[in-house]
Amino acid sequence: MLEIFKQLVEIPGGSGFEEKVIEVVAAELRKSASDVSVDSIGNVIGKHGTGKKSVMVCAHMDEVGMLVKYIDSKGYIYFDLNGMIDERILLSTKVDMCTDKRIYTGVVRVKNRQRLIATALKHGIPYQKDIFRTWTDASNIHTSGRGIPCGGVYIPRRYSHSPLELVKWPDVERTGQLLYLFLKELRSADIDDLIRKV
Repeated sequence: MLEIFKQLVEIPGGSGFEEKVIEVVAAELRKSASDVSVDSIGNVIGKHGTGKKSVMVCAHMDEVGMLVKYIDSKGYIYFDLNGMIDERILLSTKVDMCTDKRIYTGVVRVKNRQRLIATALKHGIPYQKDIFRTWTDASNIHTSGRGIPCGGVYIPRRYSHSPLELVKWPDVERTGQLLYLFLKELRSADIDDLIRKV
């Protein structure tokens, strides 16, 4: 059982691209079920026994993943989520990019955040890194239509969104300085580079 489990989880099978998984699941079912079929939407159906009553055991065979949307001239790959993935875990994650011919390996990073970090380093502004889907309208703006590059700059704080929220004034000043310098040094070419092309 461990061997077939290992085989299945190593087959690329993102939602909508489960063909190879379907082949293996159907072949395995045929070893113990006399009636195995694959319907028009990819469900593998195996029937066993001839009793008057039936019980269905159902499991999904797809996996969450990402879909490549665009590759720019520098080789940066832009993607969208294919399934419910906690975006906070993606940064620095090793990913396999599957094509018809081979599998490529890559690492997830965020371009617009890198520019902010470069600005902070250049001007000696302390910073911390984090990535997550914001609860502001930036998330909707980022994913609506063709997508608009968005990012968040947050003032370090405690007890966020409460009557006792605390900040250190130097952090407020540094955050303002970082945003000002980032915008001041931003050029049209930088914006074009950030735009998600589909």
